[in-house]
Amino acid sequence: MSINPTRIKNILLNLFSLAFLSMVFLAMDMLRGKIRPKGKIQKVAWFGAYGNGNLGDDLIFYSLKRIFKDQNFDIALSIRDFDRLKCYGTKVFLKGEQFYDFWKYIKQIKTADAIFLGGGGLFEYYYTSKQAYRMIMIYLCPLMLAKIFGKPSYVLGMGVNKEQIDHPIIRFLYRKTLSSCQVIVTRDQKSKNGLVNNHVITQILVAYDPVLSLDFNKYQASKKEGHTKPKIGFLLWPYFLWPHFYKNSEQIGNEKREQHSKFKEKIRTIIDVLKDTHDLHFLTFHFSDTLLYEEMGVSFSQNASLMEFVKKTRSMDMMVTMRYHGQIMSLLFEKPIISISVQQKMDALAKNYDINEYNHDVSDFDPLKVVDQVYGVLGNIQPHKTKIKENNQIIKSKIVEVYKGVQF
Repeated sequence: MSINPTRIKNILLNLFSLAFLSMVFLAMDMLRGKIRPKGKIQKVAWFGAYGNGNLGDDLIFYSLKRIFKDQNFDIALSIRDFDRLKCYGTKVFLKGEQFYDFWKYIKQIKTADAIFLGGGGLFEYYYTSKQAYRMIMIYLCPLMLAKIFGKPSYVLGMGVNKEQIDHPIIRFLYRKTLSSCQVIVTRDQKSKNGLVNNHVITQILVAYDPVLSLDFNKYQASKKEGHTKPKIGFLLWPYFLWPHFYKNSEQIGNEKREQHSKFKEKIRTIIDVLKDTHDLHFLTFHFSDTLLYEEMGVSFSQNASLMEFVKKTRSMDMMVTMRYHGQIMSLLFEKPIISISVQQKMDALAKNYDINEYNHDVSDFDPLKVVDQVYGVLGNIQPHKTKIKENNQIIKSKIVEVYKGVQF
């Protein structure tokens, strides 16, 4: 077996940096209480999964920035890759991809008035996947540095899995670091439960995903003359091959391949039953979506751009989605959804909107039941749209109330 020198280097540097930074952080945590703002917060170093080609996290940042516009924060936003840079309307700086990369952004911490982390599912993961300890520590690192340099820290719009973290050392650092924050605002009750299960002790507020505060429904698409077939949007991806997909196909085991094959058969059944009576569209949110569509031989949107995705979603009558932000965008446009769930956050969102019966487990769903639900919803769509509209109004009001109540 060949040894990858870069991987060995990263492991050693990450371990050394983690040990060093953890000792300094724990020492400062003992010496200092909760770090409070020194006067009005103006300069903010904001960390998250940005500049990563992740449209969902980008939407969350835009939403939070809009909510806090009256604060007039001077924001410097962390990004992973300048090649995937979007127009965030702020200054940006490179975060790096390893824990030891904190040397690249330590100046941002030192010169900021406060440190923000979020939003997004930084502490969430897919069903059946292992907890990613390296990524957990990468996102905790700015909060550790905030404590070391005496800066108040805030976690906003955060998604957290409900289970306790398995590794005792990582769990200890997770608890100590997040407990040092001024306030944590989660995007569902499940996330607060996850923090409580890991014994995080600080002010924890429960809201909803900040993206749901956006008012997209005023941009509803107009119906085209002569269009008779109901338009159904599909947002699908090869979940059972994650994280290897096709570029690393030699690493995909037989069990994954078999699960993927059965999944495709179910999706093919849904498509075959609906294709003659409905106008089916296959939407793109991430590059992996296109890999599945190519394999299934369907026509699809080539570009995973935010505006293209918004326009396509807006024009549908309903959505069948395997992605969380497919749920959110459809609900913002008051489009009924059927979810094929791959994460706890998708289940939580379905619960918040009282549509659990239309939320299916990716590992155990009946394609003919999905078809029946499509016919049922489109056969009497107005009550579904009214229910979504009423929930949107309640949820939007709650989001604004919670975030406006955060004391900076």
